[in-house]
Amino acid sequence: MKKMLVTSIEFSFFTGYCEFKTKPHLPVLLGLLHKHTEYRNGRVVVTRSRKLVISFVVTVVNYEYAIYWSFFQDGTISFEIKATGELSTNLLAENATPAKHGTIVAPNINAQYHQHIFVMRLDPMIDGIRNTVSTVDVIPLESKMGSQENPHGHGFTVLETPLKTSKMAATDVCAEKFRTWKISNSSSIHPYTGEPVGWKLIPTSCFTGMLASAESKVRHRAGFANHSVWVTKNCSKELYAAGPYVNQSKGGDGRWTLSMG
Repeated sequence: MKKMLVTSIEFSFFTGYCEFKTKPHLPVLLGLLHKHTEYRNGRVVVTRSRKLVISFVVTVVNYEYAIYWSFFQDGTISFEIKATGELSTNLLAENATPAKHGTIVAPNINAQYHQHIFVMRLDPMIDGIRNTVSTVDVIPLESKMGSQENPHGHGFTVLETPLKTSKMAATDVCAEKFRTWKISNSSSIHPYTGEPVGWKLIPTSCFTGMLASAESKVRHRAGFANHSVWVTKNCSKELYAAGPYVNQSKGGDGRWTLSMG
């Protein structure tokens, strides 16, 4: 089976003034990494959790975006964005209403509804550069209850689908199937499982996607928001999902065009 070798994964970045700060000091204590009480003999094993946090703040007009990459002892890497700064607002005429497009936060001040969408690029090297990405879905067995494959009717399994092309790899979060993305290396086999070593990209929340219409300038410029995850071969000329000049773009020069064209 032919597989697409991958060195670039993007999931649904942002430009502006960037103040970069690292925190290389002592890791942060977080509580539990692992705990187990063996009920047979009462023995308890507890491991404290620590994480290394690398963070920076991006100022974009009225907003500050605090971005955190956290590295844990068990190999987990988590990503988090916090929005702070000031609300984006506009003036309302006397006795006017937001007409279901915002919230009045002070007299004649409307905080309009809008979306904040970010794209992060990962360049994985899982035991080398020969990496393949697959979607992994949790699905119920198709066999009916009472069958040999599903005698009690509660069987389920996982469906792993290698993403063979960039177009096929334009994929979305699917809460119904607890979808994750596995980055694996078929040339590096785990000694115990007998399977290729891998790393999973796990969404922690569901994203509604871009709400602007398909014909809008916003949708054309931010086509990367059409899908949750994009996977492509690495190319030095294709590093930015929205193209090199986001605020000056007429659209059509980002990841969406390159992957789907």
